[in-house]
Amino acid sequence: MNHDPVSGFVALNVKQKKGIRIKDLNRGTGRAAEPGTIAVIKYQGFLNRGDKVASSDDQPGEEYRFEVGRRDPTAMLETSVIGMREGGTREARVSPHLAYREGTGDRRIPPNAVIRWVIELVRVEDGEVRT
Repeated sequence: MNHDPVSGFVALNVKQKKGIRIKDLNRGTGRAAEPGTIAVIKYQGFLNRGDKVASSDDQPGEEYRFEVGRRDPTAMLETSVIGMREGGTREARVSPHLAYREGTGDRRIPPNAVIRWVIELVRVEDGEVRT
């Protein structure tokens, strides 16, 4: 992994998506999120200027669950969570081509915005996501 001494971000290796820079804020000590496991997360999304534009706190249940490796969530989310440990927190800066591109219909997010996501891995579970 390449470390950028100016921004403090760790550049992802070649196997991961270009356009995402990840920084571990807290590495966590629990079980790691791997393909085939269920990741239960909390998240917040911010514009570069600091405006919050998305949060799991705004959703019913306040946690988001997905099976790692099925590519059900966005490429950004899955790439950011793989390898995280329970209790860990990551910041992911995501370029527009992996986020919202030219917009979402949400006026808070301008076209082609870079989004800074803060993701907390609450827990890792076995099995399939129950709907």
